[in-house]
Formats: sequence, C-alpha cells, structure tokens
Amino acid sequence: MAETAREARGTLDGWREFATSVLLRAGLPAEPAGAVARGLVEGDAYGHSTHGLALLADYVEEIDNGKMTTSGRPEVVADAGAAATWDARRLPGLWTTMLAVDDAVRRATALGIGAVALKRSHHIGCLAAYLEAPARAGHVVLVFSSDPSDAHVAPYGATTPVLTPNPIAAGIPCAPSDPHRRQHLDHHGRNVCQGAGRRNAGCRQVADRV
Repeated sequence: MAETAREARGTLDGWREFATSVLLRAGLPAEPAGAVARGLVEGDAYGHSTHGLALLADYVEEIDNGKMTTSGRPEVVADAGAAATWDARRLPGLWTTMLAVDDAVRRATALGIGAVALKRSHHIGCLAAYLEAPARAGHVVLVFSSDPSDAHVAPYGATTPVLTPNPIAAGIPCAPSDPHRRQHLDHHGRNVCQGAGRRNAGCRQVADRV
C-alpha cells in the first residue's frame, strides 16, 4: 500500500511538472503556472477529469488568444476588514482563487470570518481543489462561482440555456482533534457538466468516424 501511494505521488508530481512546463512555455510566470498546474492535477486526482489536465490545452489557447492575462496580480477594489473585493483582471483563475482563499483564511483567523469576492475572473477549474488545505487547518471554507455574462444551463423543463452552472463547494473539518477527518462537497446546478458534454460529444464523433 505504501509503495502504491509513493508511485501515485510520483505520477502526480510528474504531471504537475509537465503542466507547469507547458504553461511556462505558453507565457505564464512561475507562480501562476505552478498554481494552475497544481489545481488541474488535483482536479484529476479528485476524479473530476473534465476539470483536470483536460483543460490545459484550452488554457494555453486562451493565453495565445489574449483572453487570459499573463502578467500582474489581482487588484484590491474594496477592503472592509473581514471582506474584500478584488479585480482578478482575467488572470489565471485557479491562481487568483487560491490567493483569494488564502487571504480569506487569513482574515478569518484574525477576525472570525473572511470573504473575498473576485470580479473579472478567468475559469477557476475544480472547486474541490481549494478545500483541502483550509479544512486541514480547521477552517470551514465555502467557494461559490457564477458568471452572469454567460449562459450554459436551461431551467428545469426548458431547452434554452439562460443560466450558468453556479457551482458550490464546501470543505468542512469533521473533528477538530483529528485534522485528517474532513468532508468535501463540490456540486453544481446542472445534471451533466459542460466538460463532460463536450467529451461525450467528441466520443460520439470518433465513433461515427470509425
């Protein structure tokens, strides 16, 4: 069992190094490249393959097309102590969300609660990837995502998309005396995520060609 765990860890480390090198060559600086690579690989490790390395090529294309900002950091729009609003400036969403979660934990440690809202965020990947570290440290963490500028989901009984999936994730420490006992929830308001739909459509196209 221990050997299997070491082999799995080595595989994950290798994929993180691969994804980091791809993103560095695409033009991301080291910090966001490493954060995005870590988040994508964790998405795969949690079993959310549609939000793992399957997104790497899409992110590189976004960089090439100028739709993902590659330089700078999020800007503070408002700060009220326990709560803040940042302009993510279309920087890599996995990185800016990791920064926001870390900052919210810092605020919560000092003030009892912390909240950071991001505007102009790029895609933030697998929400479960943001839960582990805060939950291990004894914090309840909630991550919400929505994009009112887009539409992918039809209301129940309808066929025309008017909503976004609006995913919600929660990391909950179950036993303060045992940081290894925690619960993760990652849910969105759509029966099948968009990535799975694209993947299944691709499988059908391949089957048709064969």
